[in-house]
Amino acid sequence: KKSRILVRFAEATFRQNLEEQSFQESRATQEIWQNSSQYDSDVEHLFTYVQVFTASLSSFAHGANDIANAVAPLAAIIDIYQTGEINPEAPVQRWILAYGGVALVLGLLLYGYKVIKTIGYKLTAI
Repeated sequence: KKSRILVRFAEATFRQNLEEQSFQESRATQEIWQNSSQYDSDVEHLFTYVQVFTASLSSFAHGANDIANAVAPLAAIIDIYQTGEINPEAPVQRWILAYGGVALVLGLLLYGYKVIKTIGYKLTAI
């Protein structure tokens, strides 16, 4: 029973054919991709590794920025509650950073495939 739940979760999130879904959702996206330039498959394969590496670095930086933007107000609220004063440089406790990281990972796990579909298929071709 537990494995069926995991399989259903995987099929609802990260085990999807995003290309096919994107083309079904938007005829314009499909037409743009069909009319785009085609390159040698060996060159495409070679640059896949570079693209994955740079996308990983960019995602890490973007995620770190998201954590900072989400955690800073929470840290300020907790500091005001604990001290009763407004401190322009409120310390950020480690558990707050961990909370932000877990929230980011959970959000990516549950909703990240939609972001990848939009960026990877709909915006990239444009």
